[in-house]
Amino acid sequence: MSSQSAEPSGKKKKRKARTKHEDEDEDDEKKRKLNPSYSPTMWKSSSSESEYEGLYLENQLGVSKLPGNATEEDVLEFFNRTPVKVKLIDVFNKKNVIVDHQADVFFASRSATKEGLKLNGRMMGKQVLYVARRGNSREIICVSGFNNEVNIDVIKGEIRRKFRRRGKILNIFLPVEDSTGLSLGFGYIFIDLKEKKYKDLIGHTEITGRKVEIRSATPKLCYRAEIEGKQQPVLEKGSDEEKKIALKKTLLPIPPNLHNSWGPQKRFSWRKDKPDLIPETPAQVASECWAIGLHRGHSASCKQAGINGPVPTIPEILEGVDAAHQVSGEGIRSSKLASTFMEQYCKKMVVHRRPRGGDVTLFEDFERFLIDIASKIPVMVTVECVPGFQSFDGRGIYRPNDIDCYLRTFEKFPVHCLFLTGSDIDENGIEYFQLQETWGKKYGDDEGFIKMERHKCLIKSVVVFEH
Repeated sequence: MSSQSAEPSGKKKKRKARTKHEDEDEDDEKKRKLNPSYSPTMWKSSSSESEYEGLYLENQLGVSKLPGNATEEDVLEFFNRTPVKVKLIDVFNKKNVIVDHQADVFFASRSATKEGLKLNGRMMGKQVLYVARRGNSREIICVSGFNNEVNIDVIKGEIRRKFRRRGKILNIFLPVEDSTGLSLGFGYIFIDLKEKKYKDLIGHTEITGRKVEIRSATPKLCYRAEIEGKQQPVLEKGSDEEKKIALKKTLLPIPPNLHNSWGPQKRFSWRKDKPDLIPETPAQVASECWAIGLHRGHSASCKQAGINGPVPTIPEILEGVDAAHQVSGEGIRSSKLASTFMEQYCKKMVVHRRPRGGDVTLFEDFERFLIDIASKIPVMVTVECVPGFQSFDGRGIYRPNDIDCYLRTFEKFPVHCLFLTGSDIDENGIEYFQLQETWGKKYGDDEGFIKMERHKCLIKSVVVFEH
């Protein structure tokens, strides 16, 4: 069978969306101009990070979601006959029922393997295939919560003693604060595990006299040399590449009291002022929070603009967005990938992203820009699921600790989509966003709505629909 690009299905004819007051569009556009200190066009989308070569089997790929009748010959044809060997695998569940058809695919060179990876999301017959690297016994483990005032060498020594029986420790990387030289309170272990077993250490391991958190990590590629303990690549001083890497490695700031200089805060609640803009949607059952967010955002934008045209449902969005973007089964890599489909229902779908760098004022300007948009209409936003947010139960206000804030500079985290519906301040003076979750009304203590502290650079992007 030959491979071909996956085509989006369920598309509808593009419609011309108009507001009730077309003659006022130009004036409205002027009113929506941003604070001059922040411009979304200054910042590009976060680049997709390549995988660490050291964590994967050399010249080998795995293919999943194969058709049940696929043969080794079919897989060879799919990869344009470049593999040297194909091994078919049936995956069974605990009830001994086949749940997936897979294949291990072997290549003769690294270049051929990379070309094979590009076929991820292509179709074999009517089935979209997922192509990925096969992992080896190596892993990167994050340890966080130890006393950062203890000497770096002492911390490394304790970590080695705790993990030495789990495998060969290849390197330990402890990020430090530039001005003090002190650890940031977390670090990474690059280890070749004997049996992939360290789970028994989770929950009751102490380092420097403190109980620490232990988990698998996915550091950003710009830290590859530090993680693997290799020499830093030599870059031309002052080059664009050097500046780009330096920007990526700049710690996200944790603004203490800068917002106090703003003056009176903008407080609003769409739940109270215009609840009809907040659509009722079912709780997510898999990784479709992005589709729920897009549906909510587009629905609200149409109602606010006085448009009675069609609003794509969640199933229509899931079916209409190119299947190649969803093949991992873990949502889509970027909400921007849904724009081709969504722009059949609006003039333009714009994604504004959080800036990079360590200048606190940039992030505060972005937040002011975000508040300015959200006070006019509820919008879909994305947040990084740092460890503290992953364990948040929806009660009270989510307030990240310093380690969670710093971790975002070093790691890639899953991204979750929420619906921003308000901004307020509690009796203790804590400013927060009000957001609608995708887990249904029973989540948390406020019918599926949560509170998230402001001024912590938590929101990564905001999606706006233009009509």
